Amino acid sequence: MLRPLLYAHRGAAAECPENTLPSFVRALEHGADVLEMDVHLTSDGHVVVSHDPDGRRRAGVAAEIRRCTLARVKTWDVGGGFHMPTLEEVLVELPGARLNVDVKQRRPDMTERVVNLLRRLRAEDRVLLASFHTATLRRIRSSAIAAPPPSGVGGRRPARPARVGPASAGAMARARPAAHPHRAGHSAAQERHRQVPRPRPRGGFLDRHDPDQALAALDLGADGIMTDDPAAIAPVFATRRRAQSERTI
Repeated sequence: MLRPLLYAHRGAAAECPENTLPSFVRALEHGADVLEMDVHLTSDGHVVVSHDPDGRRRAGVAAEIRRCTLARVKTWDVGGGFHMPTLEEVLVELPGARLNVDVKQRRPDMTERVVNLLRRLRAEDRVLLASFHTATLRRIRSSAIAAPPPSGVGGRRPARPARVGPASAGAMARARPAAHPHRAGHSAAQERHRQVPRPRPRGGFLDRHDPDQALAALDLGADGIMTDDPAAIAPVFATRRRAQSERTI
């Protein structure tokens, strides 16, 4: 598998409504290696792709997903006339895509629903389950289902604009030397770092859409870059991979 990997954060969110099927399709068209998304559970047990726990920001609906049926959630317009897809719809409509799925909802617990869905669709090998909540990761790993699917290591620190993602759903990504207390038993580490100081007077951290800074992060050994705008970052990866290919000839 190629490394490093280009992660499309909520799809091609810079072009299409985030976390929608058109956004994910567009990201793949730009050459994204992995689609990043977040999931919540409806009141009738459907796993829905959404970053937020409610429809306030995306659809102007002040209702929590966990308290709504799928039928109600499907009436919400989250931009451009599009609706929140279920995780099953994404897996079925994009059968070759690799996914990094952040299990957001903690109450009620949705981990077994997600794991069962992956088993039923035989999608375990192309989906990495991640969470920034240790308890959620523990539930994923201790699922009653035999041989739990690959899972990532989360953390308690606030998210940074740049994240180093897993190398694959089935192999441990290169991690920073610092040990993580819950890393044992997980197949990948999803770390959040102050990757590269912005080479501009205003300071800050790596811009998810800046090709020059993406290149700098790769030069430092990043296994992957997560971006809202894969169209802007994909050329950096294409150039790097051509160079790698030429060195192996």
